[in-house]
Amino acid sequence: MNRQEFSINWMKAGTFGFVWCLMFVLESNNFMPLTCLKSKNSVVLANLLFFGLHFLLFGCQIEYSQQITFSDCSDCASLPKPIRIPTPEYPKEAKEKRISGNVTVTVTINEYGNVIDVGKVSGDDMLRQSAIEASRKAKFQPALTISTPSKAVKAVAQIVYKFVLDEPILTRNNQKGYTELFKAPISLGILNDRAIYLPQPIYPKAVLRPRSQGDVIIQIKLNVQEGKLVLAKAVSGNLIFRKYAEEAAMKAKFQPKNIEGSPLFANGVLVFKHPSKEKTVNDTKTPKVLPIIVVGVVNKRAIYLPKPTFPTGCRCQGTIKVRIVVDESGRVTDASANEGHPLLQAGSIQAARQTKFSPTLINGGRIYVVAFLEYIFSPNGQVKV
Repeated sequence: MNRQEFSINWMKAGTFGFVWCLMFVLESNNFMPLTCLKSKNSVVLANLLFFGLHFLLFGCQIEYSQQITFSDCSDCASLPKPIRIPTPEYPKEAKEKRISGNVTVTVTINEYGNVIDVGKVSGDDMLRQSAIEASRKAKFQPALTISTPSKAVKAVAQIVYKFVLDEPILTRNNQKGYTELFKAPISLGILNDRAIYLPQPIYPKAVLRPRSQGDVIIQIKLNVQEGKLVLAKAVSGNLIFRKYAEEAAMKAKFQPKNIEGSPLFANGVLVFKHPSKEKTVNDTKTPKVLPIIVVGVVNKRAIYLPKPTFPTGCRCQGTIKVRIVVDESGRVTDASANEGHPLLQAGSIQAARQTKFSPTLINGGRIYVVAFLEYIFSPNGQVKV
């Protein structure tokens, strides 16, 4: 049985323990607000402190986790290994109604590690469809038989998606979670002048005080192919304005890029000035395009192009096309492959990450190049690049 589990329960327990230890220390030192309270009121105060600190650390977002088990593979020498288990979207209606829980999806994995069928599904009706859509996009390293170790076979897996309305908010108090959620192979900096649509936040009159001032800086994560944001969080600025700035940022739109393969993400920053009468934040009538160039196969342009290692005992063959992202220094920051034998994909991706190119600069500015590398695997165990 293989499992993948990610949880933040230990952080909750630590928070609870910290608050109670704080209560003990304060009462032991005759801290006036506590010593003058009865024990019952002390408990109430402790709970208020706990939930207040809990809100600061955890917010009211969504945390997902997956648990994977395998069955119906009695002849397997090795079980399938998860390569990519996409996170489902939390349905808006379920989020509004505060519905959470587990959804178990039974899937059939073919010889290439792709999900070809979805079987029994259990869990809340509002959460099921999102879990099913995510499970269809899952990718595995296929199972191998005992009789013929190099032969891949079908297998059945159960993926458990845990929908929990409790995810750490992105603050400096949780730097690790902050970094992981916004992690992307492309970093674009400030993007106000590159948005084709960026609305001004709508602030209620109650928060527009004469003395309120300051910019709000929003960290964003962008789906490059769609030109839409998938994540936006305020990292600095007036606390009163942050929520409204985040809502405006999520409506921002950028010029989509026609790029093959799985979703490609980029991170950046949007800066919202003090509330004004302007309809949009970006003043330019013709916004600049994203500094991302899409080209074709670039094997011949590489200054260093290592060959992938042919898998031992594998009788597989074919062409593996790896999508890469190259930064301005010529370093490969991301590599992915969606087609071909999984055993050939792994070696190709590893080789692609080690490839190097000459620096790319346009008008002295930072530029990213999205390109492809092709590796041809022959039946005789040779690899052509």
